[in-house]
Amino acid sequence: MIIMIEIETLSKNLCMHIAAMKPESIDINDLDKNIIEKEEKIQKELILNSGKPSNIVDKILEGKMKKFYSEVTLLNQSYILDQDKTVRVVINEYSKYEFKLISFELISL
Repeated sequence: MIIMIEIETLSKNLCMHIAAMKPESIDINDLDKNIIEKEEKIQKELILNSGKPSNIVDKILEGKMKKFYSEVTLLNQSYILDQDKTVRVVINEYSKYEFKLISFELISL
């Protein structure tokens, strides 16, 4: 019974997180390639226009894309109820209960 309450609480909290943070996908591999390409193009242009040396553009772009993924992919977002953890870490804490997030759908009314 306690396990069911914990899983139910986690599920509700994840729903609140998804509603508040509006992730585009569960993980990077699920993110639309067009979204990734568009963001990479925007970020690369911003970096190049900032006058940074060309030898560090790729490293800066890598950091910018990592930040982007942490904003738009659910498992990489900071968990709203514990900003020190990502959603991935929180879900992994429940793996002993065989909890697995398969999908989500965000509906705007």
